[in-house]
Amino acid sequence: MAHRPKPFHRTGRGWYVQLGKQQIKLCDDQELDAFVQMFQEQSPQTRRERFLAGA
Repeated sequence: MAHRPKPFHRTGRGWYVQLGKQQIKLCDDQELDAFVQMFQEQSPQTRRERFLAGA
């Protein structure tokens, strides 16, 4: 069976996705840390409301 590389990978500077020959940066570590902290501080209802509002 052939090895299939994972499209998402992390470097010391952030998270990336590989699409063909193009590599796209999804977020840096500081953005990800801020998102995780915000996610952990909010209740599930608040997260749902923010998601539906597009924020």
